[in-house]
Amino acid sequence: MKETDFIEKNKQKWQEFEKLSQNKTKDPDKLSELFVEITEDLSYAKTFYPKRSVRVYLNYLAQKVFLSFSKTKSTFLTTFLMFWKQNLPLEMYRSRKAFLTAFLFFFVAVLVGAVSSYIDPDFSRIILGDAYVDMTIDNINNGDPMAVYKQMNEGDMFLQITINNIRVAFLVFIMGIFFSVGSTFLLVSNGFMLGAFQYFFYIKGLLLTSFLVIWIHGTLEISAIVIAGAAGIVMGNGLLFPKTLTRTQSLQIHAKRGINILLGTVPLFIVAGFLEGYVTRHTEMPDVVKWLIILSSLAFILGYFVFYPFYVGRKFASQERVEEKPIHIETRKLEKYSIRNMSQVFYDTFRFYKLYLSKISSVIFVVIAPLSLLYLGWFFYSSPYSDYYLETGELFELVFGGSIHFSWISFVATVLFFSLNVATVIHCLSLIGKDTSASYIALWMKEIWPFLLKSIPLVTLVLLIFYFVPGSFVWVLIFGSPFVVLLFYPSIAGDMSFVTGVSLGFKYGSKDWGQTVVSFLLITGLAYIFSWTYYNPFVPGMDIKTLVIDEIIDWHTLTVFEDFLSIKNFISAFLVLVLVHVLLPLIIAAISFQYMSIHDKQNALGLKSRLKNFGKGNKHFESNK
Repeated sequence: MKETDFIEKNKQKWQEFEKLSQNKTKDPDKLSELFVEITEDLSYAKTFYPKRSVRVYLNYLAQKVFLSFSKTKSTFLTTFLMFWKQNLPLEMYRSRKAFLTAFLFFFVAVLVGAVSSYIDPDFSRIILGDAYVDMTIDNINNGDPMAVYKQMNEGDMFLQITINNIRVAFLVFIMGIFFSVGSTFLLVSNGFMLGAFQYFFYIKGLLLTSFLVIWIHGTLEISAIVIAGAAGIVMGNGLLFPKTLTRTQSLQIHAKRGINILLGTVPLFIVAGFLEGYVTRHTEMPDVVKWLIILSSLAFILGYFVFYPFYVGRKFASQERVEEKPIHIETRKLEKYSIRNMSQVFYDTFRFYKLYLSKISSVIFVVIAPLSLLYLGWFFYSSPYSDYYLETGELFELVFGGSIHFSWISFVATVLFFSLNVATVIHCLSLIGKDTSASYIALWMKEIWPFLLKSIPLVTLVLLIFYFVPGSFVWVLIFGSPFVVLLFYPSIAGDMSFVTGVSLGFKYGSKDWGQTVVSFLLITGLAYIFSWTYYNPFVPGMDIKTLVIDEIIDWHTLTVFEDFLSIKNFISAFLVLVLVHVLLPLIIAAISFQYMSIHDKQNALGLKSRLKNFGKGNKHFESNK
């Protein structure tokens, strides 16, 4: 058929489709029917008129409608308001039993902490630490028992307290992955500390004084921690009680619910951090003002997180979202370019990690690990730190060249090892959808070089930023992370120049900024928490390193080697290095999937890929295979 005849035959249908797609009151059935026909026409045009304008026009129509389907129909403001007005309260209503459980465990722990301090006056030292207790006693003797809140300037204290509180809440939540026991344990630990803390001031005759100061910020802060604990219990219950679902399906559902609850605590921690940084320090305020702040905070917590959820829950009691319904979660095909929300970025990141871990691990243990042994052999042979035991944190700083004892050789080695890891992950991403049954190491040796050469300058840039930017700018690094992390995939994997890739990374860094920040922080936080299986900095001794590895190393080095400390440090450093390289692919994959999601929103590459296969299935149910 001639192009003019093809256009004349179908132009009325195309005009109707374009008009209908622009109409705010769309007829979905008619639009769907026309969309199928338009994509058929596009497939025909790509075959017979690939270089003509009709193909461009039809591609524009299909892409426009596809993107309109992919984007939410509501504005960001509407979605934001709906989350706080309905979605979060409704989730709190569904999770009311978990919330009550978290509160009861915490409240009982507070009572136990107070009673234990009454029975044993030294209990507060065991829980709070000698240094803190002695400092508080000195402050009391100096006539200012709450001086601890005046040691830093307002701005630094606000940022430090807010970031730390959010970290604690995330920790309490994520520990729920251990069948809810982890979240409960941390709630109980914090309850013990609060009970011992308040009883300590009681025996000093300062209970009311301390209460009116601490609870200015503590009302919101403590409530948020309990809510985060409830979110962790919700997630853990998904593993404990999957009902008719598989445990994986149940965990996915309950983790998403828990994350929604956790997000609701972020404003509480920001306000609590502001109060602690700027208000709590003014202990000379009239008591009536303190009571007003405390009671207002309590009224908000009870009103929004307790009573309002019951109103919303009963109002929407007929909706399926109120009660859990068994559903089937179909396994999605892992695609490079697809528009993803945050949960889908998480899901695809871990699916990719599971599918390609054997390939990535083969590089880690065949290439990176032997090179690391050579580097560590040189390091501990020439290092002055080999004659005494190094803690895990010290090992990390020294081995990666990031401490005050900066070494260019260590830095170059770190850049090389990280670049190999980054290049390998992005190379595996390029293999999605391809047959890779052959030996991966052989394929890696053949194809890795372009990825590696592009990785080295970016890894160098990121490491220099983290090594030499002052710690007080950490919040700038966190909130500016999208503009850095989104450089990786386009600059290394894209068929473009380095400068173009960097420009594209910065451009996309401004798009979906919030999702990129949250995804990056959550994946990084998860990787950090996974590392606790090896070394747990918060519960010393409850990790593989202390319980197993240190015992084995001590047994085989103490009685065999004269310089056993050097050998022990060498082995421990190697294990730390390998652990970092096993967890790093999670972060790189999450960054890459986030980039590909933004890229697909702008260019509809996923649509173009599906259109290539169009016509292979039923007219109304096209196959993506």
